[in-house]
Amino acid sequence: MTEERRNSPQAGDVWNKIEGGTFFGPVIQGRDISVTVNLGHPTTGNEQQLYHAAQGGSTDDMNNLGGLLYQAGRLGEAEQWWRRAADGGHTDAMTNLGVVLDEQGCLDEAEQWHRRAAQGGSITGMDNLGALLNQQGRMNEAKQWFRRAAEGGHIRGMFNFGALLYEGGHVNEAEKWLRRAARSGYTDAMTSLGALLYQAGRVDEAEQWHRRAAQGGSIAGMDNLGALLHQQGRMDEAEQWFRRAAEGGYIRGMFNFGVLLYQAGRLGEAEQWWRRAAKAGDTHAMFNLGVVLREQGRLDEAEQWHRRAAQAGVTAAMDCLGARLHSTGRLDESEQWFRRAAQGGDLGGMNNLAALLSQDGRHDEAEHWWYRAAQAGDINGMWNYGEALNKSGRVGEAEPWLRRAAQGGHTEAGASLGVLLYNNDRYNEAEPWLRRAAQARHEVAMVCLGLLLQNTGRKGEAEPWLRGFHFKRVDD
Repeated sequence: MTEERRNSPQAGDVWNKIEGGTFFGPVIQGRDISVTVNLGHPTTGNEQQLYHAAQGGSTDDMNNLGGLLYQAGRLGEAEQWWRRAADGGHTDAMTNLGVVLDEQGCLDEAEQWHRRAAQGGSITGMDNLGALLNQQGRMNEAKQWFRRAAEGGHIRGMFNFGALLYEGGHVNEAEKWLRRAARSGYTDAMTSLGALLYQAGRVDEAEQWHRRAAQGGSIAGMDNLGALLHQQGRMDEAEQWFRRAAEGGYIRGMFNFGVLLYQAGRLGEAEQWWRRAAKAGDTHAMFNLGVVLREQGRLDEAEQWHRRAAQAGVTAAMDCLGARLHSTGRLDESEQWFRRAAQGGDLGGMNNLAALLSQDGRHDEAEHWWYRAAQAGDINGMWNYGEALNKSGRVGEAEPWLRRAAQGGHTEAGASLGVLLYNNDRYNEAEPWLRRAAQARHEVAMVCLGLLLQNTGRKGEAEPWLRGFHFKRVDD
């Protein structure tokens, strides 16, 4: 008796986890190194008064007039006045001129003005210069300027310095600077400090900082607090914070809120939020939206979203798109997407590519991909690789892979292992595996168990398992 493996591509499931509680990962909001406008002294007086004062040679008023014009969207005029003030030695104007030039893509000149401001003692200039250098990958020099800004009392400089330290693996020192920025009221620092503490296992304190950030209006803090509460099973409060983050326009909050709703069986609401996040460019939301649409039978629209996610690099979407293409007979394109998913490390893609290759008679390459999936710990890969080995007569190599998959709870693998042991007359070992699979209503296991019981003289016990099945020989 032989057991046939399922040998056709299968579509994946929804990305069913909340994204949060990480630190400076691909989705966390917190590390916000960006050049911002420092308007220096408050812009007192109307434009005409500032204009006359600036014309009189006051660099403070030139700087403030530039700020007023910048806020009004009159960037060209703002640049002119900031340039005059900067030429006159005004460090805030140097910083602001650097910002405008950075926004125009004039990075070399922007760096020159940020550097002049920093060298002139402006802690905002130090922080902005660090930001520009960081964006260019000049991390060592960026770190030096962030340190000087932080030590000079610049709150965002403390945050940015802490962020850079964390990225470099200096967690304790990073915590010190993030904590200083957080205690100064900087909500991004509160959120990032909460994430750092969560990763360190200090969950209660992490919650306190996420809550302070959320209550301070940080939508990233709202989302991270929701993620922490969700992980603790406090679903009602998690929903409240996810909803606030989502309604505040936070894309990851929309995604996470959709996951919570999906887990609660509120599929229509989940679809709405995933659609909003997907339209805003969230690739995981695109993938999940495609899955929900597929589950509803809206296959063409599901394919469109999976294609968008796949083209954006989501390997699970590549796998799902491959399955859709395979089911509609577009086999060449199907193989391309399965291969991209597999090469990107997606275990479903490896299994599905192998299944397609096996169907096409390319058994050696199929075996290669099943082996890679198995080696990565995928129980479907273990089962299929074991079956491929068994089918090619390498029973000794097949057994340990089938056993590993069976021990991982894979019913088909348990049945396959039972059949293999039965065929090699190892009835005592075969029986428990066959019995487990038979109790799960696996038909081949039911027949094989019945035959084993019959062959070992337990015909009365064998009869219920064999009822409805017809066979000619014990080894059919």
